[in-house]
Amino acid sequence: MKQFCENETKQQMDVSQQREDEQLNCSIYNLTQLKDANNLQRIILDEQSINFEDRHAKDSVTSHPQNIQNKANLQKYKKFWKKSQLNQKKKKCFEMSSKNQMKILEQDGIQIESYNNFQICFKEEILDHSLQLKNLTKLSDQGMQFQEEDVINFNKIQVNDSQKSLSKIQIANILEKQEQNISSLELQKFPKESVNEKIKSKILVKMNSFQEAQKQFDQGIQKNIEESDHYNNKAIALDKINRFAEALELYNLAISKNPHYSEYYFNKANTLDKMNRFIEALENFDLAIQKNPEIPAYYNNKAMSLDKMKKYKQALKWFDLAIKKNPEESEYYCNKAMTLDKLARHKEALKYYDLAIKKNPNESDYYNNKAMTLDKMNRFKEALECYDLAIQKNPDDADLYNNKGDTLDRLGRYEEALENYDLAIQKNPEDSVYYLNKGIVLNMLDRHQEALKYYDLAIKINPEDPVFYNSKGIIYHHNLLANTLSEMNRFEEAFQYYDLAIQKNPEESSFYNYKAIALQNAQKFVEALKYIELAIQKSSEQSDYYYNKAIILKEMDRIEESLEFSDLAISKNPEESHYYYTKALALNKMNRLVEALQYYDLAIQKNSQISVYYMSKSGTLELLNRYEEALEQIDQAISKNPEDSECYSRKALILSTLNRFEDALEYCNLAIENQPDESANKIAQFIAKILKLLKRYEEALKYFDLAISINPEDSENYDNKAMILIKLNRFVEALEFSDLAIEKKPEISNYYNNKAIILNKINRYEEALKFYDLSIEKNPNESNYYNNKAMTLNNMNRFEEALQFYDLAIQKNPEISKYFESKGITLNKMNRLVEALEQYDLAIQKDPDESDYYNNKALTLNKMERFIEALEQYDIAIQKSPEEAEYYNNKGRIQYIQLQADTLSNINRQQEALKYYDLAIQKNPAESDYYNKKAFMLNQMNRQLEALEYYNFAIQQNPENPQYYKNKGIIEQRNVLADTLELLGRNEEALEYIDLAIQKSPEVSTFYNNKALILDKINEFEEALKNYNLAIQLNPEDSDYYNNKAIALYNMRRFARSNCYL
Repeated sequence: MKQFCENETKQQMDVSQQREDEQLNCSIYNLTQLKDANNLQRIILDEQSINFEDRHAKDSVTSHPQNIQNKANLQKYKKFWKKSQLNQKKKKCFEMSSKNQMKILEQDGIQIESYNNFQICFKEEILDHSLQLKNLTKLSDQGMQFQEEDVINFNKIQVNDSQKSLSKIQIANILEKQEQNISSLELQKFPKESVNEKIKSKILVKMNSFQEAQKQFDQGIQKNIEESDHYNNKAIALDKINRFAEALELYNLAISKNPHYSEYYFNKANTLDKMNRFIEALENFDLAIQKNPEIPAYYNNKAMSLDKMKKYKQALKWFDLAIKKNPEESEYYCNKAMTLDKLARHKEALKYYDLAIKKNPNESDYYNNKAMTLDKMNRFKEALECYDLAIQKNPDDADLYNNKGDTLDRLGRYEEALENYDLAIQKNPEDSVYYLNKGIVLNMLDRHQEALKYYDLAIKINPEDPVFYNSKGIIYHHNLLANTLSEMNRFEEAFQYYDLAIQKNPEESSFYNYKAIALQNAQKFVEALKYIELAIQKSSEQSDYYYNKAIILKEMDRIEESLEFSDLAISKNPEESHYYYTKALALNKMNRLVEALQYYDLAIQKNSQISVYYMSKSGTLELLNRYEEALEQIDQAISKNPEDSECYSRKALILSTLNRFEDALEYCNLAIENQPDESANKIAQFIAKILKLLKRYEEALKYFDLAISINPEDSENYDNKAMILIKLNRFVEALEFSDLAIEKKPEISNYYNNKAIILNKINRYEEALKFYDLSIEKNPNESNYYNNKAMTLNNMNRFEEALQFYDLAIQKNPEISKYFESKGITLNKMNRLVEALEQYDLAIQKDPDESDYYNNKALTLNKMERFIEALEQYDIAIQKSPEEAEYYNNKGRIQYIQLQADTLSNINRQQEALKYYDLAIQKNPAESDYYNKKAFMLNQMNRQLEALEYYNFAIQQNPENPQYYKNKGIIEQRNVLADTLELLGRNEEALEYIDLAIQKSPEVSTFYNNKALILDKINEFEEALKNYNLAIQLNPEDSDYYNNKAIALYNMRRFARSNCYL
């Protein structure tokens, strides 16, 4: 926003015009526009008589009343006369006068580069004098009465209501007659010494030729050291070149020469204001107002000083007084609007900007300032319209393009923002701020190297501006957020830039604020808090600082304090939507979800265009299980920002929670379409996880492969793929991808845990234990690792060690019910059945809705032959996981039915048991174990042929399980015993199945024993003995093997040796 000081030149022109009207001194108009030389000379003499002789009394209330009356009427005449003459002879007189003045300057040795440039400066001088004059005709319209002698005779002006009044037309006719005498203008009669020096000096100031102007002023002082104006004008020139101390000395000299003249105090006040000596500035504004309370600029500038002192409410009162004095001056409305804006009274500010525009619709700054207020109100579309109007009014103002770029940046329309910053740079390549802003947007687009280039350009153009060092710090810390943890040491480089900015300007609060943000991102919260408090100390009215402190406190889990500072930020600026949003997030974290929803609504009310507000609100609604409402909020987010892939991802997540997996997949694909770059990696992962839930493992693998192709450095993709491969029993491949995950991120403890799980699946227990130990070493607080290690020890029959690790898992996290269940399973294997039941009861107490716990308890009760109680527990398990719960673990649910069938078989309800096995197969025809169990039951019922059929089904479903081959072999040989001799040929078939079982699992001693039994039955005694020996070798503790071998030796009539084995 352009500062008030940019309006200073215009204000000084206004005051100068007021002074010219007060003094009635010979102006440039007297040289160019006055038509009658005699009248001109008379005017000059009258001016001198009224003002120069009575200068000390002219602002005093004791001035001669006749002089005051004469002066008032002369003012009225001049206003009308100047306007009418300018309109009628503007071009002719302007060209004549500008050429004459150019000649005068050239005679004095002042070189003018071009006549056109001189004309421009000279024209500005003329317009300065006419800027605030009102047309006499307008006064006449308002009822002002003028007499003929008022116009003709300036020395004898009297106002008498009884005299004949003149109309506007009569006044114009009188002036027309005077026009005819223009050729008799005698320039030699002008007091050049009192006029030309001033004219030349003023023109030189306007041309920024300050050194030449000072020479002219010095010449004037030498000729008349008592003329206060010379000191005043020279002071103005010194002020222009920032030589404020010298200017103050000259203002003091002017005041000493003429202490009654208001303008000198006013000019001195403006210079003090520039020096930030606001108290003294206010004193001098008050003196100026005391000397002449009718000049509105005095009130306006006093208000601006109060504004700089942040005394905004007082400033508003003085702006109102300025407007009251001159309600036609658009600038006063604009200035008041800017102060209202600082008080966050944005709606009122807009009203005053509109008034300023109404008064002066061609001033681009008013549209620009209005646009910036609309920006603060998040009314970006209207802001852009105002920027376009401003550019239309002034297409060469680089600031307008820059400000428009800022708004486009806030809307996330980064490419358009860059275009406007480029236009700003094109219009003014010397303004370093434009390079800075372009660098910020390039950084938002992750084009970090280009951004650094533009920051360096900004620093090169303006190496002393600390803002650019600060921004270079920002780029480094943003860049680091996108880098790996190994690059974290570059934060120190960013901090150096912040410190350099603070060193260059230790009073700039924003530098402390930005360093605090960088420290927060570096997880240095204590230091961050220190710097944000310094920022607040430097500027306690900046609402953003309280907001940033709230965020830091939230990160430190000091939520109550965070809420307090969110409230402070809101109190400082109640129109800023993201303050409400941040408070909502904090309330959400405190599980105060209903309150959080209220603050999300307030944020949306303040700015309904930001999609993330709807997204976050949907997350809170999810926590309240209000899924349909959550979906509505996601749809709102998509309507606000249809290009944001995260909206589609979030909707997919909610749909998957509702088990609407096919719909979820559709939105995942939309997410990838809208974000085909790096973030698509996460979306592909999500799709794969949904497919995993649907047990569509092959498709899931494809999406994990897609995720890996998008980002081959993301270790999570390899780990997830390994877990899917386990589901497909592709354990060797699973190990390969598990190793890749560890290679990418060796510090992630869970990768070692997952590799151990794979090793456990393929019975490589010792290796599994090593990897569990590595995961525990990486993260000794993760209870699940102890539980998993215990389960592997359980598989190795190292039960006592397993119990120790279950206890460690429970010690780390006693709220996990699964650990009690696992411990119960191990105790069950150790036949410590009562203790097992106690652990199952503890698991049920922790989570009464988990059906597995009732199932395992029933299993133990079954083992204790407490069959009725076991059946009751199975019924509860089925009730907890009924069939209509479509997407729960079907296998687990059906196992309860299967186990119920097992119990029924123990109480000789065999037919009923077969029905439950059939029901299990109906629910999950892919589970091989159900066929195996039914086959076993049929064999018990002497229905061997049907049993063989179901063993074949079991092998067909899972050809890798050797137990099925063994069972089928046993059935074959039992069937042979029951059949006639014509069926003896089936013994060979039985042996084939036993051999397949041995081939699948050569370490199982039982297979060799069973093979030996078949060989013994068909009198293959030597082969039988070999297989008995292999069985004994694999398990020398099993007495049955020795007994069976003894029987075989007996059958071979080798009695002596057989006795050794009995």
